[in-house]
Amino acid sequence: MLRIIDDLTMQRTLRHSIGCVGVGLHTGARSALTLHPAEPDTGIVFRRSDAGGHHAVRANLVNVTDTDLCTALADAQGRPIASIEHLMAALALCGIDNCSVELAGPEVPAMDGSAQPFVFLIECAGTLEQDRPRRAARLERPIEVASSGGLCRLIPAEKRSLHCRVEDDRRPVGIQELALAFEDEGPRHELAAARGHHFTDDLEALEARGLARGVSTKNTLLVEEGTVLNEEGLRFPDEMVRHRMLDAIGDLALLGLRLQARYVGVGAGHALNRKLLRNLLDAAMLPYDPIMALAGGSISPVADEPLMIAGG
Repeated sequence: MLRIIDDLTMQRTLRHSIGCVGVGLHTGARSALTLHPAEPDTGIVFRRSDAGGHHAVRANLVNVTDTDLCTALADAQGRPIASIEHLMAALALCGIDNCSVELAGPEVPAMDGSAQPFVFLIECAGTLEQDRPRRAARLERPIEVASSGGLCRLIPAEKRSLHCRVEDDRRPVGIQELALAFEDEGPRHELAAARGHHFTDDLEALEARGLARGVSTKNTLLVEEGTVLNEEGLRFPDEMVRHRMLDAIGDLALLGLRLQARYVGVGAGHALNRKLLRNLLDAAMLPYDPIMALAGGSISPVADEPLMIAGG
């Protein structure tokens, strides 16, 4: 099902620490986020610094606790680390394999609702090639999962690519479809700036479930009766499907390995993406944290004061 191989490229981390502050999309709480360099084979790890957290939480399928409109982790004390998907997508788009993420608050700041602010942070911090080859997983047989709302599948392919489709009768979504190659950092500019969207008539019900409490036009593409309320309007005519693809990249990064395959998602969200990866690792008889099964990791010490950027 999966063949673990050494990639032809080397692992990368940040050159310097850097951070930002902003409001969480679902909690409405203000949080501070700092990205630090990390040693080879560390992967992406999170730590809640606001509550005396001493244990790193690896961004992997083991530690995912919620996929309701976002992907959330929890630390050993049960403290949430919510809405990691846009940051995970930005790290993947920028080719970052190893990063220690310090979060002072319950949720990653939403910033403008896209991955672009995180891409900007990474570009400002710079990246550093490390002395260890990347680990990759080559898919050998297709796998698919489906629900009443959609499906997603992985198909063996020589090169990585994504194909997503969203359907919604409400304007301006309609039917949107997009296919992109995902080699190196190719999709960064096509996807990073795409924002998540909400319809205003859904917000009351979402808030009753403890979600969308920080939503505004500053961090969300808001739609009311078919009209986009954001002053700048749409950034892309097909911004909704671009954002869905961005979410898929962030979720697939939870594998911890470069997956050589074609991803197809039709109406697929975080829960279905998680199920796809779990079923894949089950079929391959691999643990839900394959990177740790292959090599141990540690977090590098921070040598410089991070630059902090406000947003949200």
